[in-house]
Amino acid sequence: MVGKFIGHFKCPITEISNAAINEWLRSLEVAGRTRDNYRDAVHNFFGFAQSEGYLPKELPHAARDAKRVNDAGADNEVFTVEEAEKLLGDAPERLIPALALKLFSGLRTEEMLLIRWEDIKFDQDVIFLTKDITKTKKRRLPPLLPNLKKWLLPYVHCSGIIAEKWSSAQTLSKSWTNRAEQVGVKYKKNAMRNSYISYRLAVVKDIAQVALESGNSPAVIQQNYLELVTEPQARRWFAIEPVGRAVTGES
Repeated sequence: MVGKFIGHFKCPITEISNAAINEWLRSLEVAGRTRDNYRDAVHNFFGFAQSEGYLPKELPHAARDAKRVNDAGADNEVFTVEEAEKLLGDAPERLIPALALKLFSGLRTEEMLLIRWEDIKFDQDVIFLTKDITKTKKRRLPPLLPNLKKWLLPYVHCSGIIAEKWSSAQTLSKSWTNRAEQVGVKYKKNAMRNSYISYRLAVVKDIAQVALESGNSPAVIQQNYLELVTEPQARRWFAIEPVGRAVTGES
């Protein structure tokens, strides 16, 4: 593990910063536990360098505060790009709008029961959530991102409640659980919203912005969603489009 780290940083150890270490850890395409193992190996390597006099012994070394996955909210599971593609794939037409909105806008399930087609502002690339819809009772304007817009455009002439076919948050969630089981994807509680927030944060790198979009506090975003996914993974997430699928817009 240390060999991989050394191979990446071709410079004196004194020039490696804590930020650079965290960025390298985030770039690793490995499971969270494995990433923590890399982090511990690097931490021990810096400790050894310090004990041997290659780093000042009286100062904390750069790897001391390298983040563990647990520090970044490991309890928040996300869906992978491949899992999201399976969920959407050949999903029944009636599931597409709510499913796409959950995956690519971060709406809460309770908000999904209230949002109307009229709240999707296709001409402004924004989703207008009034205080009567949001959990926080504060207006919110999550973006209508390009890939989500493509999923919803066939429904541009629809009106009324988007999730009108479901009577409660439980029945709506059950429809997603059934869909996941149908395509062989492990259903993870709250993972759709977690996914949007995590992938969005990896792209924009602005905690305050994502907090506004998702209706969370910056502190919650910092504690629970930071560094769960990488930027390349996030760009693939927001490139999931209805390619090769005939979406008719029949809600």
